This record gives sequence, C-alpha cells and structure tokens, in this order.
Amino acid sequence: MNAIDDTPTSEARSLTDQVWRDLHEPLRRFCAVVVGPSDADDLAAETFLRCRERIMSGQVRNPRSYLFRSAVNAAQNMRRSRARESRRTVRVAAPPLEGERPHLGHVRDAVRALSPRQRAVLYLAYWEDQTESQIAETLGLHIGTVRRHVHRAHQHLRKALR
Repeated sequence: MNAIDDTPTSEARSLTDQVWRDLHEPLRRFCAVVVGPSDADDLAAETFLRCRERIMSGQVRNPRSYLFRSAVNAAQNMRRSRARESRRTVRVAAPPLEGERPHLGHVRDAVRALSPRQRAVLYLAYWEDQTESQIAETLGLHIGTVRRHVHRAHQHLRKALR
C-alpha cells in the first residue's frame, strides 16, 4: 500500500491480478462443489477479497491451500447462517428439475446434506484426484480428520441413498 493515499501500488495491483488469474477458476470450481453453482462465484470472490491482504503481504506460504481452507470456513459460516434463517421461516421444498430422473433428486439432496467440509474432501478426492495427504495439506487438516470426513460422508450417502 502506498503510505500517502493508502491505495495499492501498481506493483501490488499487478501481483493481486496475477494471483486472481491463476487461482480464480480452481477456487470457483471448488466453491461450486462446496456450496453449489449458484453461490460459487460469490463465495470465491468473497474468499479472495478476505484473503488478499495476507496473500499479498507474503504471510501465506501456499495461496491455493489458504484460499481453499478459507472458502470451506466461509461456506460453513454461510451454512450456519442459512440454517438459522430456515429455522425462522418455513420453506417449501424445491421440486425436482424439469426432466430430471427422480432418483437424481435424491442424490442431489443427499450431497447437499453433507457438511461443506465433507463435500470439500470428497471433491478433492474424486474430482481433483488428490490423495488423503494432499487433501490434508490443501485444507490444513490432519490426515485422520480427512479420513473421518470421507468415512462419515460415505456413511451418510449410503444411508440416504438406500
């Protein structure tokens, strides 16, 4: 930041732009799995804006991992907020999408019922093809925690899809 007018220097803006270009798409895809496609862009942008200062200051060793962890935390906050809101209001269940096979609606609902962290772990394991240790590093978790989330997500999906 420029000490005189507290605006970012062109060098800082350039670095910010480069990090955004490099990490926006992987972060957006990750967010789409964690919170759904309708909220993915907002979550990705909000996460990047919240993390930007720490990343640009050099306090963050692995920006991608830091952004992914921060996105999961923000998604959990979003989920808690929506749960509080839903307790205050009565909501009507959304009908299945037009042309959707009935059992796919159950799959979608089962995945939505997973916690953001469980969805994040499954996404990294199955779509990003990451190992448990890579997932642990990406999300800043212990490997045992990753295993627990995978196990509980599998249990939930098996039970929900019976």
